[in-house]
Amino acid sequence: MDKQTVLYEGKAKRVFKTESDDVVRLEYLDQATALNGKKKEAIVGKGALNNAISSQVFECLTKYGIKHHWLRKVSETEQLVKKVTIIPLEVVIRNVATGSFIKRFGVTEGSQITPAMIEFYYKNDELDDPFMNEAQIDYLKLAKPSEIAFIKQEALKINTMLRELFDQIGFDLIDLKLEFGKDESGNIMLADEISPDTCRLWDKQTQASFDKDIFRKDQGDLIPVYEAVNECLAEYLQHSNRQLFHAKVEVSYKNSILDPQAEVIEKSMNQLISSHFTNLKLSKKFSFQLEAETHEDAVKLVDQICDQLLANVTMETYHFTLTEVK
Repeated sequence: MDKQTVLYEGKAKRVFKTESDDVVRLEYLDQATALNGKKKEAIVGKGALNNAISSQVFECLTKYGIKHHWLRKVSETEQLVKKVTIIPLEVVIRNVATGSFIKRFGVTEGSQITPAMIEFYYKNDELDDPFMNEAQIDYLKLAKPSEIAFIKQEALKINTMLRELFDQIGFDLIDLKLEFGKDESGNIMLADEISPDTCRLWDKQTQASFDKDIFRKDQGDLIPVYEAVNECLAEYLQHSNRQLFHAKVEVSYKNSILDPQAEVIEKSMNQLISSHFTNLKLSKKFSFQLEAETHEDAVKLVDQICDQLLANVTMETYHFTLTEVK
């Protein structure tokens, strides 16, 4: 592999060319940054920990059926990933109010945000990564409306799954930053990393931070904190007896709700063919995999995803089937 040709160097990672045109080598550096790079410090061992943590999280997301760029860990500080073109958006999902959110809106720190909230930031260091809305994203042609809709759906799905994962190892996922990229075929997938650099994690018992806020706020040594997260993940993955389930969900309008699209199609059917069609029902279908310790836990998780993401429960109803993947 070509370890000499640097394709990109960021604040805490380097990207190298490999012998394969669609694969690159990602190296994590012993570097901590905050405040959009204004605060920077070399921290020995941080690169290896970020690589280990992110690799373990991506392994879990693979089991959940999430499309992402990660392929495998190849050294203490390096991993192979699919080559993608990063969409210049930082996608922030907030579950609990803290950080810049409470500064901007004056809400109480620690307040629950239900349902989870998505924010977009323009990934541009010169402009200091400004907050932006979907109209601005469309105006700047950073992504198409259909692509933003897909990214939002994926981001909420990932957030739900990571909240469950971190809950299992003793942490609350307060918020997280995701990035997405496109491969040569235009497929959108999760990219970058998932680690305490990109997630806020609070100890479920003490509410202590186990993330980059330790560095950001000068609260102590970052390494023991990242080591604790890494060890918890490793132990969980090693001893987990969770089962893999395949869920098929169908969402449709409630009988009491008029479906205008179905009404138009039904009318066209009757005009096209000399017959009488009635009671046409349209539905949306979803298929995905998830992990849970028991079938009952899987049912609860799918119900949560349906209630919060897949269905508008005031107008729609849903049903699903769950089968264990052997």
